[in-house]
Amino acid sequence: MRVIRWAALIGVLAIPLGLLASKSDPPLSDADRARRDFVLDNVVLVTPGLARDAPRRLVARDGRIVAIEPTASSVAPPRFVLPGLVDMHVHLPPRLAPGLVDLFLDLLLAHGVTSIREVGSLDGQAFAIADQVARGERRGPRIFPCGRLLDGEPATLPVAREVRTPRDGNTVVRELASRGARCVKVYEGIGPEVLGAIRLAASERGLVLLGHLPAALPLSDLPLDDVQHLCYTRCGSASPEEIDAFVEASARKGVAHTPTLVVFEGQRLLAEARARTAAPPWDLMPRFWRDTLWRPIGESPHESTLASMQALVGRLHARGVRLHAGTDPIQAFVVPGASLHREIALLVDAGLSNEEALAAATWRATDRLGVPALGRIEVGAPADLIVLRKDPTRDLAALGTLEAVVANGFLHPIETLRRAVREDQSYFDRAAVDLPYRALARIAVAIAERSLAHPSAEVAR
Repeated sequence: MRVIRWAALIGVLAIPLGLLASKSDPPLSDADRARRDFVLDNVVLVTPGLARDAPRRLVARDGRIVAIEPTASSVAPPRFVLPGLVDMHVHLPPRLAPGLVDLFLDLLLAHGVTSIREVGSLDGQAFAIADQVARGERRGPRIFPCGRLLDGEPATLPVAREVRTPRDGNTVVRELASRGARCVKVYEGIGPEVLGAIRLAASERGLVLLGHLPAALPLSDLPLDDVQHLCYTRCGSASPEEIDAFVEASARKGVAHTPTLVVFEGQRLLAEARARTAAPPWDLMPRFWRDTLWRPIGESPHESTLASMQALVGRLHARGVRLHAGTDPIQAFVVPGASLHREIALLVDAGLSNEEALAAATWRATDRLGVPALGRIEVGAPADLIVLRKDPTRDLAALGTLEAVVANGFLHPIETLRRAVREDQSYFDRAAVDLPYRALARIAVAIAERSLAHPSAEVAR
């Protein structure tokens, strides 16, 4: 999980539009718009860890739940309705790379993800995409953007904004808030004084401060609202006492964690046979992405890293620390939407129950997104829902029985979403698209490999 993987992807995505066949942003169809008023009858309403109702009739109108009534029919086996899933760690690709944003959004919806926290856009376009979705002009999950990544000097990534002084920190947070940011993402190079100013400015504006642990502070300091990737890359060199203090400080300060366990699993898979990239769900990504970007570049985490991170998650959970489900779908073997299902399973392997893991991917996440009642099934709540044939609180495999997804109030039959994904994939299968992407991806990876000699290559993503 080094910065070079980012560098490779950024190089791929910074492709001149003239090299590729054009692809416009897909608007919502008339059929999509007609499905904002609907009725779900004979459904068991499940808010994981909070509530379970016997079969009911749910009525939605204009994007909200307006009634929950006794069911009119109980002849057929009931379906199950849960709050839509939430991925709390997503980076959308730049709009300059035709087709990739469409694929990401369609894959997320097709796996029941109805909200994402966009934790640092590469080109600043997440705000515009979020607005399109909110206005009903584009199919996709709700997007809660952080805007540009913030880092110290020199910045870890070329897309990060360097913040040198406390005054700069206050200014940049004010700018992000004015653009519609819902959070602020910082990297480990931010100095303590600057980070303090950023934290104060974010708090004053009601913005969540999240990011990587600052390199200049002890693990137990935890000046963030939501820590990403646990204490990687510092966990391995930390003493048992430091890890103990990290866990206790998380509980004492009410700090949330988004572990992204699926990323650690994906890095381990890099060392295994390349043939597995053609297997589900990894085959959902374009061939150029799988064949060129999913390759070992530099040193990957030790094969025991995933197990140690899961053990740490188990300790945090035992101390009552808030956990969120997130995936980071620009990393190796991480697929938008599909990998959130895997992240939920990895959280269960770490010690959470099915309901607790699903809560981390639904209402416990939306509680931090600032939309009242989002992630809950109650009258007046936003109609962001998933409809399934089976109950995932009993068996997580039931997440594969999706029948419909309701995002931002729009009901999408699962076959409509799967068809959209197939159309996205067909676009990338075209030689006029695949060959330029593949060639430039190879160039970008070669540049990234040469960058290993630079000291900044040792910095985590």
